[in-house]
Amino acid sequence: MSAAEAAMTTPADDEPHSRGTVFHLSDHPAAQRGTARTSAPPGNQPPTPEQALAEHMESLMHAAGRTLTDGPTAEVYGITLGAVAVMLEGAHGEGLIDQTQFEHLHGMIDGMRNAPHLL
Repeated sequence: MSAAEAAMTTPADDEPHSRGTVFHLSDHPAAQRGTARTSAPPGNQPPTPEQALAEHMESLMHAAGRTLTDGPTAEVYGITLGAVAVMLEGAHGEGLIDQTQFEHLHGMIDGMRNAPHLL
């Protein structure tokens, strides 16, 4: 499973807002209002996990009146994810998460970092 696929799954589907849950695009208010950005891959193929994650991140931005297609917004988004990566490295260094958890979470952050490039 890719990091993007992992980011689009929930640990407990019967508890959609439990700790550690990732919200699915279809559950987000912007998607329900029909304001979420949706761009299907060529040939009406289902989106890749990476594309689905990018669209999910964009829907979160749209809900806040922003878009990752805006250069300054994408830049701040990248800086923020860099800060999260530093925090994750600290948690790993302190032994709060093991190597497997670190790699998995870091892969998810990398997938999120790529979102502006996929829109």
